[in-house]
Amino acid sequence: SDKLEKAKSQLPKVLFSKGNALSKAEDYDGAIGFFDRAIGMDPEYAKAFLMKGQALMKKGDSEGMKTALDKAIEFAGKTNDPATVGNAKKLMGGDFLSRANTAFKAKYYNSAIELATSAIQYTPSTSAYLILAVSNNSVSKFDATIEAARKGIELETAADKISDFNFQIGKAYEGKKDTKNACVAYKKVTSGPNK
Repeated sequence: SDKLEKAKSQLPKVLFSKGNALSKAEDYDGAIGFFDRAIGMDPEYAKAFLMKGQALMKKGDSEGMKTALDKAIEFAGKTNDPATVGNAKKLMGGDFLSRANTAFKAKYYNSAIELATSAIQYTPSTSAYLILAVSNNSVSKFDATIEAARKGIELETAADKISDFNFQIGKAYEGKKDTKNACVAYKKVTSGPNK
């Protein structure tokens, strides 16, 4: 019976690796089936949730992806697996950022704000903060603009990007009819197209 237990403990790994092979072959439905079977045998199998989330992302199922990746983050956190946590957060943040960018370009500013905020919860990035700053300015949420731009400046190292954030801060203060602070911010715009 020891051999039986050992074989049973290996089965989720075998199913996982079959799912991985199907995922690489772009058979995402087949892969998800194997990841689900692995999870059925080991309900806290963080890597299986991670790969299932990635397969769902490839299929364009953002809700399913988020559910799977949140589980990957939760269970990998319990077993002290920072690589799986990091990979899941990177996938989630990247997906939200990509969708925020699409919404932003289409001038759906409220959607862009929501999606960029979600992206930041997983992986804070200057790109997400800039989308937040510009989108908030576009819907006259000036305090939210200033907050997002300041957080972006804390993360950013490139001078032209810092100038972009200061430009948004200046516009926000201008929107608030605060000429003094608008001038202070605009003076910090030292490079880039807004100079």
